[in-house]
Amino acid sequence: MIWAAVLRETPAFWRDAGGSLIPLRHAVLISFYPLVVASILLAAATWRAAPRPAGAGSKPRAVLLGLCLAQWMLLAGVVAVATWNNLGNVIYGRPFHSHQE
Repeated sequence: MIWAAVLRETPAFWRDAGGSLIPLRHAVLISFYPLVVASILLAAATWRAAPRPAGAGSKPRAVLLGLCLAQWMLLAGVVAVATWNNLGNVIYGRPFHSHQE
């Protein structure tokens, strides 16, 4: 998911000169926002599941909490990549989500 965010915010990825395969471009274009929505929904679900206290020796609970943390880190990474790109766009006077160099 973070890889898709980096590709999405890389100008050369969207051009033929970048050497990216056209099916990969279409896959990133079509799947990026549904994956972000799914990540937000999963992060919200983990937010609800995490506060419950774990029982003694609850290994599945520890795994669930580890997955919750990983999901939040993934979502934070995607937001960081998009924010970094858009901050650069604002500084250089380009529109949001612009892919100019």
